[in-house]
Amino acid sequence: MSSKKTKARMESGEIIHQKCWQYIQEVNGTGPEHLSLVAVTDSSREYTYLQMYEMWERYARVFSALGITGSNGSRAGITGAASAEVTFAFFGLNMTGASVSMLQLSSEDVFERLRDMVRKEKLTDLILVDYLTDACLLRQLLREKNSMGLRNVIVVHIPVNGAFAFMVDKVLSRINHRQMREVPGAVFMDDLLEKHRDHEICYADKAGDEAAVIVHTSGTTEGVPKPVPLSDSAINETITGARHAVQRC
Repeated sequence: MSSKKTKARMESGEIIHQKCWQYIQEVNGTGPEHLSLVAVTDSSREYTYLQMYEMWERYARVFSALGITGSNGSRAGITGAASAEVTFAFFGLNMTGASVSMLQLSSEDVFERLRDMVRKEKLTDLILVDYLTDACLLRQLLREKNSMGLRNVIVVHIPVNGAFAFMVDKVLSRINHRQMREVPGAVFMDDLLEKHRDHEICYADKAGDEAAVIVHTSGTTEGVPKPVPLSDSAINETITGARHAVQRC
């Protein structure tokens, strides 16, 4: 339950003008009774609010250690997927003040499209979901990383499991991940989370960002999906509207 102070800030609209991760924590509360509730369900996995907040911080420690922060002018592209890990990465980046571009890639000419998006959206870092990537694409990106102006290329492992996952998908996912592990110079988030687990978080130095997130429309410009920047405030307002709609039902 939100405190009286939080309710007053919500009514005045003041609560909207902060980073997304701060907004989520404030409106949901951080009391013991709430922290034990389930916040994220991803297939067969569940995370409580406490576990979710801890994962945000762990990812933020990695990004801080690598300099993927707002103070460094960082904009990280994430190959989008509906998963807990992508959510953790987004909020970890939001903590450090790095802006985020949610990348939508087709199955054709993936490297060329990705290279164009890096250039047009001035991306400084890439975060790749492993089941949307393969060893061939990873090799290409690592070969061209410097010429593309990328500081970091990080692979995030998304486990394929749960009641609705076919056995063949599970096997192919494991094979694909193993092949990516064999690519020279490949960097994986699992390893970074362990390596930088005690690194100090470089929190964002301002309340909100006018381009905290870049999403893309179905239309394209020169073959690249059109980017639409969203501010922290816009995202928070959307969440507030959704909460109010649910409460009225």
